[in-house]
Amino acid sequence: MQPPSEMPMQFLPAYRMTRRDLRLGSGLVLFAYVTAHLANHALGLVSVNVAEAGLRVAVAFWHSLPGTMLLYSAAGIHLALAMVAVYERRTLRMPAPEALRIALGFGIPLLLIGHFTSTRFAFELYGLRSDYARIVWALWTSDGEGRQLALLAPGWLHGCLGLNFAFGLHPLYRRIRPLLFGAALLLPILAALGFLAMGRELAILGANRAWLEAHVSLMNADQRIRLGHIRDVLLAIYFGAVGLVLAARGLRSLLERNGKALITIIYPQRAVQVPRGWTVLEVSRHFGIPHRAMCGGRARCSTCRVRVVDGAARCPPLGPDERRTLERVRASPDVRLACQLRPDSDIAVVPLFSAQSAASPRRMSHKVHRYDAEDITISYDVKRCIHAEECVRGLPRVFDPGRRVWVDATQANAEEIANIVQRCPSGALHFRRADEGAQEPTPGCNEVRIMRDGPLYFRGELEIHTPTAVLKETRAALCRCGASRNKPFCDNSHADIAFCASDESGLTPAAGETEDGLLRVMPATNGPCVVEGSLTLVSNDGLTRATCGPRFVFCRCGQSRNKPFCDGSHVKAGFRDIGAALSPRPRGAVITQIAEHGMSPSGHARSG
Repeated sequence: MQPPSEMPMQFLPAYRMTRRDLRLGSGLVLFAYVTAHLANHALGLVSVNVAEAGLRVAVAFWHSLPGTMLLYSAAGIHLALAMVAVYERRTLRMPAPEALRIALGFGIPLLLIGHFTSTRFAFELYGLRSDYARIVWALWTSDGEGRQLALLAPGWLHGCLGLNFAFGLHPLYRRIRPLLFGAALLLPILAALGFLAMGRELAILGANRAWLEAHVSLMNADQRIRLGHIRDVLLAIYFGAVGLVLAARGLRSLLERNGKALITIIYPQRAVQVPRGWTVLEVSRHFGIPHRAMCGGRARCSTCRVRVVDGAARCPPLGPDERRTLERVRASPDVRLACQLRPDSDIAVVPLFSAQSAASPRRMSHKVHRYDAEDITISYDVKRCIHAEECVRGLPRVFDPGRRVWVDATQANAEEIANIVQRCPSGALHFRRADEGAQEPTPGCNEVRIMRDGPLYFRGELEIHTPTAVLKETRAALCRCGASRNKPFCDNSHADIAFCASDESGLTPAAGETEDGLLRVMPATNGPCVVEGSLTLVSNDGLTRATCGPRFVFCRCGQSRNKPFCDGSHVKAGFRDIGAALSPRPRGAVITQIAEHGMSPSGHARSG
């Protein structure tokens, strides 16, 4: 039998530390240091003595050899990685939260160098303890408390934004986000109040000169001059390092422009040329091409994924961060992360996630909410929702109206969510898969179901003409009571006006085959809704079915005696659109003729 010491350790998984891991690990160490620092300041609300007791515990750890190595190595690694990241960026165009995080990150050393000089260097060189009595008294008497309070904001905001970028899509993080937001808001406020409370307490105690000489170790003039010189040298080194990075970026850009080594990246919208070395995400941002990226280009969220439709074999190999993320979402071989892919030859790509600012075939004048998970994105149009509750009944752990954010796409797999979303009759919910699963299909047949005392549920290959756009839809709930303020869509106004339409005299039983193809829906101004195409019309009890086409007209005023079809009653009733006015359609002359002469289109219902 092989001795245990000679057995291969195959049960231990191979793990390679990546730049992303170093950035996150060092950032967490620094965030823990800042959090402990703020919590210690907050203890000043109790008393200076309590704050001093907490500080002694913190100093015992951070001034020890392991604590010192951990803190300063984390700071060095984090700053070095930030410098490298800035150098590697080909463009400084980025979303505002990402730009704010970077700006705060580079501003932190400007504030902390002076603080570390007066605390750690003062302790190492002159044995001056880093206690609240000395530090707070010195700042309070020199009117430097404002500077100290300013130290709190940049580091804390930078850390909070970094955590949100790193863990924003994690299910646990999303569940406790309200609690974390409260802590992120409250802790720096308590820290500032604690610092001010300590300053006032020390100002009272310091009025006694004997107490001041016994408890506060103040620096003399020579010590202040030497520490000031050290601070200036450290600031000069920092500014020099930042200047070298910016100069290196400028020199590289000049060489790339003069070298004329350009490659072409083809998007569905356009083709652009850039020098080699740009990431696809940087190209998108530089040229204003909508491209989603939620983690700030750290290869975490996978929302910047693109499918390389041409040139995949010529792309550089996957890096460890990119490989790990793509394996997690089970991406196909032709999918890459736009934030990591730096092509060195011509390629054609298609982004897999729609961006918030991207033009959509479902264009609306109001906001469409989006809820992201790693493998699916749910879009929700609040003005289209009529609370049919198919989603709530079908998947309550994802769709919960009692939650502050009522949709949590991380609570079920993409297949379950896709099946439930397709049951939404109004089209308020849609989905987009990002896990190589099937995208939302077009129904195989066109169908309109009549809801008792309610709207018409359309399902199929729909082309709906609205005042602002022609919408490509697969599901829609269209008003037939005449009271909706979101015409042609239903907004539940039929319940407010007690709309009654239990009779369906215009619909007669007729067996027919399932119909498909384009269904063009054209609401007329102050008139009915003309539909061109073929569909199956289903009564509210589901027992009566008729195949209709190629052209028919639905009542939209609620007055017809031939429901669901128009009989011209809107003319006598003086029906007028309320809410958003509808524009005349290309076939408006024909629509008006039918409306004015009261022609009943019920004869268009035919047997299959």
